[in-house]
Amino acid sequence: MFYPKVSIIIPVYNWSNYLAEAIKSALDQTYNNIEILVINDGSNDNGETVKVALSFGDKINYIYKENGWVATALNLWIEKASWEYISWLSHDDLYYPNKIEEQVKVLEWLDDKNTVIYSNFEFFHDNKKISEINPNSNYMKDENLLYNCIFRKYPLQWCSLLIKKDIFEKIWLFNIDYKCVQDYDMWLRMLSNKIKFKYYNKILIKYRRHENQWSIALNSKCFKEEYKNIYNISNIFNKFNLNDILKSSPNNEYKIILFLKIFKSFYLSVCIFIIINILNKLWIYSFLSPIWRKYILKQK
Repeated sequence: MFYPKVSIIIPVYNWSNYLAEAIKSALDQTYNNIEILVINDGSNDNGETVKVALSFGDKINYIYKENGWVATALNLWIEKASWEYISWLSHDDLYYPNKIEEQVKVLEWLDDKNTVIYSNFEFFHDNKKISEINPNSNYMKDENLLYNCIFRKYPLQWCSLLIKKDIFEKIWLFNIDYKCVQDYDMWLRMLSNKIKFKYYNKILIKYRRHENQWSIALNSKCFKEEYKNIYNISNIFNKFNLNDILKSSPNNEYKIILFLKIFKSFYLSVCIFIIINILNKLWIYSFLSPIWRKYILKQK
């Protein structure tokens, strides 16, 4: 019987009002072979986060660290976790009770136990389900994942993933230089290292929308700048070739559109790379990045 140990991490910074719900959803899992690790990333909310976490007693493991953003909390978790599989739960999101159990069942039927399992999700607000489910559900197929991660707004929801810890030994930890897009960066690194993914088309995550959401609060500054950085021409074509991207597009219509949109940028990038090498790699990349985002991602 396949019954691996799973470690659930809940990183939190100052949002104690949602933390108890998140922890409870982890504790309510129908799969019993789990541990729950809450990492307080240096909250300065007069002890409210500490109070909520400690109220669960020995049902969870609690760690406090100095503030260093989400990537540092996740890296600490990966280093501390001694169990086989790991699953991230944001402090303001919720797991359905069968989240871990369903994904372990999928893994049980796969020959490669290093496969990353990812699932569908829904949005909710004020404890009410929002009618919009993951808008890309109809396009979520394993063979299209590279295309989706580059061109779609919600290619994956990180909390829906179940990952074997060994994978991080191959691709290393989250990039601490990113405060907002450490998950996007990790997706691309996993795909460029040929990590296998398996989509399980069942809603297992409730993704909370609220006015103080981290990604929304920093969208105009941190998120946009870092997003442009990891999706600029040089980064994408250093990780993936044009043929791989085209093969991952959902159908022929997309392939034609995608090819036409990438064609100019691809050959332009070749010329730019030559010029950059001649000029000892001056910062021309930053000028091309907005062009890449404008023309390639218009079809989102």
